[in-house]
Amino acid sequence: MKCWATYNWNDPKNIITSLNDGQVTAVLNYFSQITTTGAKPVLRVPMTASYWLNVKTKAASANMEKYPDLSGQYQTMITNMVERFTKEGAVVILDLHWSDDDTE
Repeated sequence: MKCWATYNWNDPKNIITSLNDGQVTAVLNYFSQITTTGAKPVLRVPMTASYWLNVKTKAASANMEKYPDLSGQYQTMITNMVERFTKEGAVVILDLHWSDDDTE
């Protein structure tokens, strides 16, 4: 499945910090078709609370143990997304999902 991150499997400390340029470029190309005066492209980014807030839930703890500072890496990836898209004139909506990922 295509993802916003380019996984760097050889460096667990930076496994998700780089953006997938192919995915970003594809969305930016789509956004470039928005030419109506006063209209701005918008990207909604759903975020996982456990990773963003560094909360070790049952569902997230194995990944957090395996990849050092996974929360910090996740925050870096989201920051890179916001910077890249806003630089191109898009509006980015960060949607923090507060539900506990240990429950349905």
